[in-house]
Amino acid sequence: MYKDITKKEFLDVGLIGFGGIGKFHAEVYDKLLKEDSISPKPRIKAILRKNISQDKKLIEKFGAPLVTNSEAEFFNQNLDLVDICSPNNMHLSQIKKTVENNVKVIYCEKPLGLDLQEAKDIEDLANSIHAITQTGFIFRYFPALQQMRQKIIRGQIGEPFHFFLRMYKGSYLDENRPYSWRLNKASAGGGALTDLGIHLIDLLRFLMGNVDWIQCKTKTCISERKSVSDSSIIKVVDVDDWALCTIGMENGACGSLEVSRVAGGKEGDVKIEVFGSKGSVEASFLDPGHANYYNQDSSKSQACTSRFGSSIVDSLMRTAKDIDDYFFAAHLESIYNILNCIKENKESDISFNSGLKAQEVLEAAYFSDEHNGKRVFLPLDL
Repeated sequence: MYKDITKKEFLDVGLIGFGGIGKFHAEVYDKLLKEDSISPKPRIKAILRKNISQDKKLIEKFGAPLVTNSEAEFFNQNLDLVDICSPNNMHLSQIKKTVENNVKVIYCEKPLGLDLQEAKDIEDLANSIHAITQTGFIFRYFPALQQMRQKIIRGQIGEPFHFFLRMYKGSYLDENRPYSWRLNKASAGGGALTDLGIHLIDLLRFLMGNVDWIQCKTKTCISERKSVSDSSIIKVVDVDDWALCTIGMENGACGSLEVSRVAGGKEGDVKIEVFGSKGSVEASFLDPGHANYYNQDSSKSQACTSRFGSSIVDSLMRTAKDIDDYFFAAHLESIYNILNCIKENKESDISFNSGLKAQEVLEAAYFSDEHNGKRVFLPLDL
């Protein structure tokens, strides 16, 4: 199957969802299509979305692919790869349809499902056809995070003692921001912890290994929002705006993870710190290209400079001027990774199993919150 794909000149991609992330992915495929070193070249053949009349000029830029709101028409395009960028509550049904149509390469945005059971069902579906899969945990590809991981696994900070991860945004601080699917548990599965925290959970596992236990407290700060279609209609927000987790790792380290979507003046403030017996290492999204490493022997901090990733992404990272440039480069490296997995017929290091493992920690956190911050041990029983 995969050998047949690699012999093709073009890899036919179907995009499900064309919101902000869907558009980002489309730009990535367009750039990879124009790279001489990429083979086969990914081209967008079909887009499945609700409103087919929107973004016509932008879509023409991508070679005028089929744009449809019909699943049958979408899956009738002999697709090689399906990329899912839709709301969380649609992932399971769309992956089921993808599997039924025997599309054996599937990329899905995080979180995989609304809950742990959905995530498990999604992984089982993909495994039933031996699909190559990838979850959209793009922050692993920031050079600073790659550098942090190397320092930790090489023992350069010694035995990890404790850690701190935070992701602050102010995007929902405005009480006049209207209600959306992200504020509805039935469609999103959760709030800030689901939207932002799932990334930090994955980064924690990437850096430190498996979680042993977790305790969590969440808060909904703005409990009502105006309807986007009619401002006279008030809708109840039933997801968290803020969450704080205390976490113990299997390696013995303990620490905290905090996320907020109502942190005024802190838009995009992300920091990850790990402290050990010989030093510490930290990364900030203010400079995603460099981690800072403190060595006990030298008694000073130093910036890491090594680069990671494909040559295409390396050049993008070197010329990145702001977080948006790094964000684009990380998306590109993530999608490039699954293309490389196709070429080498291998499993991705952030397959749906990584998505499932992160979702398990997320589910344990919400269970803890619902039970007054009770310590919850992993693994959970499904």
